[in-house]
Amino acid sequence: MASPILQLRTVVCSFLEAATSHPNLSFSYAYREAPLWPALRTYTSRSFAARTPTDNGLRGSQANVDVETSESVHPQRRAQRIFAARVERALVEAINYDMRLRSGLVESYGFTVHAVRVTGDRLHATVLWDCRRHPPSLTDTCSLTLKRYEQLIRMRLAKALQAREVPILKWRHMALDEHDQHSLTLIQQIERERELERGSPAGEKC
Repeated sequence: MASPILQLRTVVCSFLEAATSHPNLSFSYAYREAPLWPALRTYTSRSFAARTPTDNGLRGSQANVDVETSESVHPQRRAQRIFAARVERALVEAINYDMRLRSGLVESYGFTVHAVRVTGDRLHATVLWDCRRHPPSLTDTCSLTLKRYEQLIRMRLAKALQAREVPILKWRHMALDEHDQHSLTLIQQIERERELERGSPAGEKC
């Protein structure tokens, strides 16, 4: 005996095929951008038939969604982009305003966050980061320091987001390209010149 889901799928597919062939019912189906029955078939086969009994009740990346695969296509929807930008702002704020995180990451290694990507269920977030100081040994040491501060970062992120549940952070190192690195070098040079001007006496200024 077929499962209730498969029976429902058969009934709905039959109804849609009849609706498309019937002249009085086809107008409601003709104005849709895409047919319904392929989406229904994909949804039932992937979400129900392929699930194990322990996966029932789980959603998104907790069940059958591969987080690694989803990283190449997210953020897609507008809500994802808004949430990703919100997480990025809160993460940068948390790292810059916490003294331990600032001294341990930003001042020691020049830690920089490039972008944040979130999955559709908002349970996982991939943080793309880099060090302004580029020796490989510093990058590896920064990665270890980042792992040591991971729990503290999650606590500060939850406080900045004002939320009980925060996405699971996955850190991925991404080096700057040549153009961005040149821009960053110019910015650092301007900052050093301003610091020298502030530190020099007023009488020595030209």
